[in-house]
Amino acid sequence: MLDAPTANLTHTEKKVLDLIAGRPITLTDAVTYYIEVSGKRDDRKFTQSVQQALTFFVDYLAIGRSTNISAVRLRSDWLAVFNQRD
Repeated sequence: MLDAPTANLTHTEKKVLDLIAGRPITLTDAVTYYIEVSGKRDDRKFTQSVQQALTFFVDYLAIGRSTNISAVRLRSDWLAVFNQRD
C-alpha cells in the first residue's frame, strides 16, 4: 500500500504546497519557513529575534497573527500605514 504523497512532508513543505495551490498562508507560517530554511532552527537567540520581529510587525500593522493575508494585501496595508506617517 502506498502512502499519501504528502505523508512524509514537513509542516513547512505542506504549507508551501498550500501556497502553490493558491491557498493563503499566515505570516506565522512564512516566518516558520524562514527559520527552517535559514538553518538556524536550533539557535534559540535567532528564532526568538525573528519571532519578536514578527510580533512587532503585526502589532504595528494591527493585524491578527491568525489572519490569512495575501502578499499583495499585506504590501498594500503596509504601504498605507507608512504613507499615513508622512
